[in-house]
Amino acid sequence: MSEALHRPEGTPDEPLRPIASSGSLHADRREYAFQSMLQLASELNVSLGLYETVDLLMLNLMGQFRTSRSALWLMTEGTNKAVLVRHRGLSKSSALTVGTTCADAIGRRFAARREPILAWALREHVAPAALPMLEHAGIALFAPISGGDQLLGWLALGNRIDGTPYASEDLAILEASLGIVGPSILNGRLYSRVLETNRQLQASNERLGEMDQLKSDFLSNVNHELRTPLTIMIGALDCVTDQSGDARSRDHFVSLAQQNARNLWSLVENLLTFSELSRNQAPIQIEILSIREELEGCFSRRRPGVASGLRELTASWAP
Repeated sequence: MSEALHRPEGTPDEPLRPIASSGSLHADRREYAFQSMLQLASELNVSLGLYETVDLLMLNLMGQFRTSRSALWLMTEGTNKAVLVRHRGLSKSSALTVGTTCADAIGRRFAARREPILAWALREHVAPAALPMLEHAGIALFAPISGGDQLLGWLALGNRIDGTPYASEDLAILEASLGIVGPSILNGRLYSRVLETNRQLQASNERLGEMDQLKSDFLSNVNHELRTPLTIMIGALDCVTDQSGDARSRDHFVSLAQQNARNLWSLVENLLTFSELSRNQAPIQIEILSIREELEGCFSRRRPGVASGLRELTASWAP
């Protein structure tokens, strides 16, 4: 565990010196930190979801270290691109600027050493313009979030409200807290991925089941729906061609044949519509109805998969 470093007085080239750790945390401070970590661990569970877990972590740490600013980035799977997930106490534009200017340097630093680093100590790794941005944003340190041997992302904490610097014991507490949350975030990602895979499989099975049912219904109904009007038409026309009946009877049979011909035409039109549906060429028919229940179900099914891609899906309903 490396000791925390603060920026010394004097010139920027003056050697760095460690903050003395003895007596920097009182017993009650350690007890408070321990209780905060216990509370954090007890409230974490896989059903929270990614963004709920991140919110829980940030609020816990902001309370522990008495800071009003924090931000958290996570790496996207496959591309290892840092995505801003949450920011508190600083504007989104400031958080995005910090992420853009410092992401590469922070990623390289945490790939080599999984230890927190004070923001100003990045001066040798980032462009000169990045340090004023960090100072403007009020960012004091960055800390890695890991799951096993995988770097999941990093957390930024702002300066403390009372102005005291972060000491080595603070960084130890921070590492312990992130060590608790890192596996939870990783497990949450895996859990969300499983839910999304299951949703896709269920949707595919439902579509296959619907198609099988449609085919079965079609085959079971085609005999009745198509043969019946044909049978009536043939019978009616046979009666018309029979010269033994009177004119009134012949008119009745002609009308009956016409009506069933129209029914048969309607059935053929439905078959053509069904064929268009199978080729995704059917025209859209718009209706006005309440779809809140359907949307709520869609929202609950899609949310885990969206979150696993580091995007947040929210829903609000008008009265």
